[in-house]
Amino acid sequence: EIEVICVNDGSPDACPQILDAYAEKDSRVRVIHQENQGVSGARNAGMQYARARYIGFVDPDDWIEPRTYELAVVKMQEDEEIDLVCWGISEWVDRERERYLKDRKHPLYHRRHRSVTGKCFLTDDIKCELVGGVWNKLYKAELIQKWDIVYHEGHIYEDFAFIGEYVAWAKYGYCLDGYYYNYRLARTDAITSSASKNKLPVNTRFLRLFEEIYAYYTRFDLLESHAPLLVEMLAMMLRLCAQYSTDYAAFLREARQFVARYPNLPDTRARTFWYLGSGKAFVRFYPLSPLEKVFSVVNAGSQKIFRILGFEFAVDRNFFKKSSSHSA
Repeated sequence: EIEVICVNDGSPDACPQILDAYAEKDSRVRVIHQENQGVSGARNAGMQYARARYIGFVDPDDWIEPRTYELAVVKMQEDEEIDLVCWGISEWVDRERERYLKDRKHPLYHRRHRSVTGKCFLTDDIKCELVGGVWNKLYKAELIQKWDIVYHEGHIYEDFAFIGEYVAWAKYGYCLDGYYYNYRLARTDAITSSASKNKLPVNTRFLRLFEEIYAYYTRFDLLESHAPLLVEMLAMMLRLCAQYSTDYAAFLREARQFVARYPNLPDTRARTFWYLGSGKAFVRFYPLSPLEKVFSVVNAGSQKIFRILGFEFAVDRNFFKKSSSHSA
């Protein structure tokens, strides 16, 4: 009892014929042919044609274990309170015609460094852990349709916005204790490759995506009740900006101006955002364990940030390169 919706998003090779052949063999397979609209346009088309009560997503270069959706649907059907089911992922690397397991990640591995399995109430803290990839989760079609949740087309990191909007309405989740999604790491970086084809800087495109998320929360009067969640999403977006920025100084200037536009979000008035570029702001973007709060070193753009016994300070990373060359 499953429908597999395959979207041919303007593929120039033999994918259309391959998909049509599958559809002829199995009535559960439905194929949509459309001109290229990007991953967001493809997923929106798939959701529009979906007839099932629950929806999941699988990227074309990844794969899932055979019982993945069976296990997830059972949990949804057993308890009407559950709005979201998630599961662990296995990360694979392709190298020299061999495939290697690099890592396994639990979907809810808290900043307090404990795993969450089974049913749980989705606090803003837990929702922050869920914002990210859409592919290791099962969603209720009813919530997607009722609250007009779609993929924001023309953006990078579009999964971020979809999850960010969906979790605003999800009250309870269920985390399967297993690794059912297989994610291939050996691929062209989607963010950098997409950015290279677009004239807008990566910083601007990330921040515009947050603007749309903020507008969605404003539209449904969710700002006051979910301010902590929005603050954390903003922090994550700024962290990604720092990671992918090619002009670090320009990013810092833009980030300060951008944060100042959201005084109603509590942390945008705190030092963690006002001191962008001092090193203090970036530490909060990287979740720290109790041990790391005693001592940790984080690279953030052109800076190396040290945290010792609760005190934070930043040093230009070029300083260490110079010291190394002088020692040699």
